[in-house]
Amino acid sequence: MTNILLPTVLVMAAFLVPSADVSADSLDKLSPELKEELAYTTGVQAFIYAYPLLHVNHFRYLFNGEKSPRYNGPANSLNHNRELEAGKNAAAASPNHDTLYTLAFVDLSEPLVFDVPAMSDRYYTIQLADAYATNFGDIGTRHNEGVAGKYMVVGPNWKGKKPSGITKIFHSPTSWAMPLIRILVDNENELESIHMMQDKFKFKRLDGSDVVPLDAASVPSTLEPLTALPSLDSSKPEDFWAIINREFTNNPPPPADKELVDQFAVVGIGPGQPADLSWLDPAVQKGLNRAVITGMKIVTSFADDITGGASINGWGYSQANIGRYATDYLYRAGVTRMGLMANDPVEATYLSLYTDSNAQTLSGANKYSIHFEADNLPPAKAFWSITIYDSKNYSLVENSIGRFSLGDRSPGLTFNDDKSLTLYVSYDTTDEEHLSNWLPAPPEGFYLIMRIYIPENSVVEQTWAPPPLDLAANGKAWVER
Repeated sequence: MTNILLPTVLVMAAFLVPSADVSADSLDKLSPELKEELAYTTGVQAFIYAYPLLHVNHFRYLFNGEKSPRYNGPANSLNHNRELEAGKNAAAASPNHDTLYTLAFVDLSEPLVFDVPAMSDRYYTIQLADAYATNFGDIGTRHNEGVAGKYMVVGPNWKGKKPSGITKIFHSPTSWAMPLIRILVDNENELESIHMMQDKFKFKRLDGSDVVPLDAASVPSTLEPLTALPSLDSSKPEDFWAIINREFTNNPPPPADKELVDQFAVVGIGPGQPADLSWLDPAVQKGLNRAVITGMKIVTSFADDITGGASINGWGYSQANIGRYATDYLYRAGVTRMGLMANDPVEATYLSLYTDSNAQTLSGANKYSIHFEADNLPPAKAFWSITIYDSKNYSLVENSIGRFSLGDRSPGLTFNDDKSLTLYVSYDTTDEEHLSNWLPAPPEGFYLIMRIYIPENSVVEQTWAPPPLDLAANGKAWVER
């Protein structure tokens, strides 16, 4: 995936905007038609840049908001998911089926201390991301080999020295941040013991007292109706801009982006701008409303394929900058919409598959197989899995046997006599011989994501070659190995 459109839109906006000192009420030299086009071109750029703010706010309200039907507990607290994600009702897009999640939204107006228990050899990671869904740190097995520690997370305005007893300080670029805990589940029979592990993670203040959870009413509102993804279906474009301006103000972008963000202010978008855009020239409002529609189409299109790194046998590695995007705002927006938070590649590498070995779009109407030679299984120091998703809504695929992924921990997985491994993918099968290695697909379009946690260097460097997904002969019989 290449970042082509974003610079094009930026050039158009920069051409029309002489300097960042021009304000939204000083465009009288332009005709209404040109005002609308300026607002449209600049607005598309602003929407792409700010999309993560919109998405993160949506999920914060979804989990922590006063009126949310999916209320999971207050912000500034650890509200644990007690079951593995399953089926189409999973909250986030493209979730894994390997770990229990704990996603928290925290207000860093004062420092927070993450009290992390000893985890022995149980794999876990705590991903730390800011309000733009960009990683600024992580804690876990890869770093501490399961040793307990106290980790301090501070906002952008905090200054000071590391207090005694603190293992490390992490600086969030924004006032709101998202810690996401993932704890590996080997099998569902051990969930009760993992719940006890979850309960040992604590949020503390610097004086050792418990962090006070925020009242649900204090969590900023979002778009209606509340669904897993922000949608244009039932919301007006001006509602999107109201949330974006509010979140821009609450979580200002980094100083390095000032020149770009200043251009957004020309059409009334950015930090310190009013949430109510009714004061703007009608032509500017019209252009901004068009920009939301186009911007959402662009972001959704990029979310449909988050590859962009090496492509090998149809499998696409994510871009090397996934999770830490720098100025790649379009990729940041697409990844956020498709999955909200992505680990750094050294923690977990994602390989996505959208086509078979004949470069044809995947469909559950066909039968496929993927064959790993004994010496070419996914090189993971922690674990690996392949999960299947419905292309329509980025959701896990509901099926009759309750299987959403296959990997190195799958019970009953059958290896071939030569220790190679063949997996089978289709919507329907009556083939009992292959049932243990069968990954059920939806009846129509789907995609696969291979996750390799704590990958070997060959994966991080994107040189490891996963095998292709082969279409069975005539789509009626499995490829024989």
